[in-house]
Amino acid sequence: MGEPTVYDVLDAVRARPWMCLHEHSVRHLATFWGTYQWTLRQYDLPISMGTPDFRHFGMWVAARRDEGLHTGGWQHFLTSEEGADGWGSFFEELDEFRRHRLHTVARAALPTPRIWPVYTSRPGLQIVDGEMKTPETSEVVEVELRAYLPEEAFFLIAICADGSETERWCWTRSRAEHLAATQLGVKPDQWMETTAEP
Repeated sequence: MGEPTVYDVLDAVRARPWMCLHEHSVRHLATFWGTYQWTLRQYDLPISMGTPDFRHFGMWVAARRDEGLHTGGWQHFLTSEEGADGWGSFFEELDEFRRHRLHTVARAALPTPRIWPVYTSRPGLQIVDGEMKTPETSEVVEVELRAYLPEEAFFLIAICADGSETERWCWTRSRAEHLAATQLGVKPDQWMETTAEP
């Protein structure tokens, strides 16, 4: 058996919620999930975010509702939807999300490699494995626009010289292109469209 995924855990909770939660609610599910993630990090336990990447779920939900990302995450959108606290909505949305894949819709090569600014509440630092550290930077040589189609849930992906990738959720394509232009100098005519199947 391979490494467990987030979806394995959530499927188990769906099948036997009484084993993990005090009640069938998105709030209790979100608390369970937060505790579960903390435990994984605390004890350095492996788990895959699955395909599609579960970390994108809240952004995908926000895009489907034509809203910007909320600091409350996916539970913010689902707790306000129905009297049953969004329990049914969560799993319906999750099942729909699992049918989608992140597609590359356009890419652009940078004529001159650039460093992509890192944004944190403390300039020059980022959280790595629970500790504030100076981020390692690598020059960006290419950028891609990726999206969960047909919804507008766009990510700007910076591909670095060392092969690593950094992503930023931009909600819409126009925002992603603006970010690429202002921070990485990508001009509109540099984008090469790709064939992306929704």
